[in-house]
Amino acid sequence: MTVAPACSFAAPVAGAKAKFPKTISGKFSGDNSEFTWEGSLSLKGKRKQTTYTYKGDAKYTWKLKKTTTSDGLCSFSPATGTITEKVRLAVNRTRSGKRGYSYSGGNGSGGSVGEIKRNCPGESPDASGITHITNAIVFGGFSKNLHTFGGKDQGFQWSFTGTR
Repeated sequence: MTVAPACSFAAPVAGAKAKFPKTISGKFSGDNSEFTWEGSLSLKGKRKQTTYTYKGDAKYTWKLKKTTTSDGLCSFSPATGTITEKVRLAVNRTRSGKRGYSYSGGNGSGGSVGEIKRNCPGESPDASGITHITNAIVFGGFSKNLHTFGGKDQGFQWSFTGTR
C-alpha cells in the first residue's frame, strides 16, 4: 500500500491544535468465503464533543467467488452487482501518543446483495440463502498525520485521504 506524503493537518508540537480534514475519500477492497468486492467512498466531517464524525456514501461492486454448485449442475444469479450505502467514520480528537489519532468506522451490518437465486436445470429458481456481504466495510486504526488512513484487517484493505 502506498502512503501519501505527510501534510500539515496534524499539530506539529505538543499542545498545538490539530486541523482535522473536512473530507475523507478513498478506495477499499475485500473478500470472504463467498464474495470479492472493491469500491470507493467519500465522507464529510463534522466536529463532535470528543470526535470528528464523517458521514457519506460508499459505492462498490461485488462478485460471487463460486458461480456454480460444487457438482457444477446449478448456477447462482446474479453473480455480480453494485451496492451504494451509507458509511460512517469517527476520528478521536485526542492524539494517542506516537500512534496518532485513533479512528474506526464502516457500514454497520453489511451490504445487501438482494436475493441470489440457485438455478438448476428442470427446476424453478429458488433462494440460495445468500443475501448479504457480512462486514463488507469495516476499518479502524491510527492516523499519525490526519491525512492518510489505511490498513488491512481480515481480508479487507483500505486507503483513504483527508483533505481540507
